[in-house]
Amino acid sequence: MQNEKTTLYVTHTMGTRKTELRKYEIVKTENDTRIWYVEKGKRKEKGFIVGNQDVIILLKGHDNPQAPQDFIQEKSAVPGIVIQKSKYSTFDVRYAYDFLEHIGKYLEDNPEKVLFKFIGDRVKTENTTL
Repeated sequence: MQNEKTTLYVTHTMGTRKTELRKYEIVKTENDTRIWYVEKGKRKEKGFIVGNQDVIILLKGHDNPQAPQDFIQEKSAVPGIVIQKSKYSTFDVRYAYDFLEHIGKYLEDNPEKVLFKFIGDRVKTENTTL
């Protein structure tokens, strides 16, 4: 594993998650690609197989933008209560579009920071501009 500060963005069922890493490794085989990592402040190694996600981006450094807000807050009829709900339904591809729109300019201005970029088939087929 490489000891390098990096930031991992992964779109998942309810939006995009940003995780700061202290170690990572990308393992490519003839059948798949796997990403192994250790989160900042943690010791346990985690990993996943690339493929069923909509977007995965790995950037150098920890000073990268936050992921877009995937939840909306609404006031309740009951005073002092705030309701939080997701912008879209589960597994909606619009989470990926929002994230790519949110981070697109940053990636254009800092291409040297991109270590790994994966855009899934579902995102590509539903949006011909990618």
